[in-house]
Amino acid sequence: MPLLLAVRGAEPGRAFRLGWLAGFVFWLCSTHWLTHVSAAGWIGLAAYCALYPGWFALAAAGGWTLSARARPGRLLFPALAALVWTGLEWLRGTLFTGFAWNPLGVSQYRNLPLIHIAAWGGVGAVSALVALVNVALALTVQNYRAAWAARTRASRTELMLALLLVALAWAGGVRALRAPPVPVTLLRVALIQPNIPQADKWTPENFDLIYDRLRTETRRALAAGPLDLIVWPETALPDDVRTSTNSYAVVRDLVTNGTPIFLGSMDTEWRDNQPVYYNSSFLFDTQGRLAQSYDKRHLVIFGEYVPLQGLLPFIALLTPIEASFTPGAISTVFRLDQPPVAFAALICFEDTVAPLAREAVQRGARLLINQSNDAWFDPSGASRQHMTHSVLRAVENGVPILRSCNTGVSCCIDRFGQVYDVLADRDGRVAVTGFRTSVVAVPGDTMPLTFYTRHGELLGPCGAGLAVCGLALAFWRARRKDDGVLIHRLKLE
Repeated sequence: MPLLLAVRGAEPGRAFRLGWLAGFVFWLCSTHWLTHVSAAGWIGLAAYCALYPGWFALAAAGGWTLSARARPGRLLFPALAALVWTGLEWLRGTLFTGFAWNPLGVSQYRNLPLIHIAAWGGVGAVSALVALVNVALALTVQNYRAAWAARTRASRTELMLALLLVALAWAGGVRALRAPPVPVTLLRVALIQPNIPQADKWTPENFDLIYDRLRTETRRALAAGPLDLIVWPETALPDDVRTSTNSYAVVRDLVTNGTPIFLGSMDTEWRDNQPVYYNSSFLFDTQGRLAQSYDKRHLVIFGEYVPLQGLLPFIALLTPIEASFTPGAISTVFRLDQPPVAFAALICFEDTVAPLAREAVQRGARLLINQSNDAWFDPSGASRQHMTHSVLRAVENGVPILRSCNTGVSCCIDRFGQVYDVLADRDGRVAVTGFRTSVVAVPGDTMPLTFYTRHGELLGPCGAGLAVCGLALAFWRARRKDDGVLIHRLKLE
């Protein structure tokens, strides 16, 4: 809201600069954890992401002009501004492979009744509602300013309409939370968290430590009670499980106890005598056989691949990775026989990419498993920020989510977005070594798909189109103004 008030009456250039500065400060603070990887990348990413709030501020300045001209303009301003904000978030999560981190709607992840609108419009619907309320508040503040100066009664229509929408969304969410339960299959799982520092994960002298922690925590989980599935985090093993005798021996020794293991590991394929690397998930059955696999599809720029490395070799200096991964091609639906459960993997930041989760559920998955390694950024707030995105993926698609991290927030999230069974010590610290067993209610194949799963996000593309048209109009008006000034000068001469 302060940004909205600051750009009222501002020239387009000043409005954009104010929005960019506000966004730059926000992104510097909220992604400070990137300094664990690259300080230059942190600043560059913040500067890029700040372009979108700058764009919004430019649109908001025009919205103030619209609202000052007529009563309908004041009523349209909150709706149009909310749509533009959502469209810009969608663009940020789509352009240049996308960076969908921390959309405005994620701020409400604890507000279960309110975020249920994500089942209809995705996280963009939640962002739009938050943005709409803020614009309505800014309009109301301005109404009170004008009324105070004129000694008249201030209008609160915009705020009342916004609060009415919030009340309707809340009521719909409460109704959904109280709806009759759908048929479910109870899945007994164990989430393993080895807590290996990132600096130790790939050094051969630490391989035995990694194997020992995986063995120890998995055996402790097996001793705690019968299990249907054990989940290890992203790249839990220190090398390629399909080609490493030592890693496979660890896996085979544990799965033959009678519980399949779903694990993360690097994978290598040779093409024309050149290695091709993948960040993969593997399901091993109780006979020690590789049942199914999935290769990560949405790679993290500068974290898992270097763009234009062949054309611009110096770009590699911006990242600590030594070789780029290759993205996978398809979404895999994993299937357990006992109990019969279909699930899909979201590796690392893939849980921030809503279309990937939606596609997996469309293909038949009724459980999503996020395997991650937040040791790159710990200790920091990245782990908890990361977890909040999984909450929205669960609500959007109406399916539960498991999170197994090397370090981070290993937990369960039910299909309504409720976080439970978080792996933490007595002081609430989540960067610990250990395991967590839980029972997950997995919906069956007859579960009705949410509107979002069936149709995808509609607000984002519509808002993006509106934002692009608004930007084009702003440039056209600015050019006309410059041409008018030039013609006037020529006439004077």
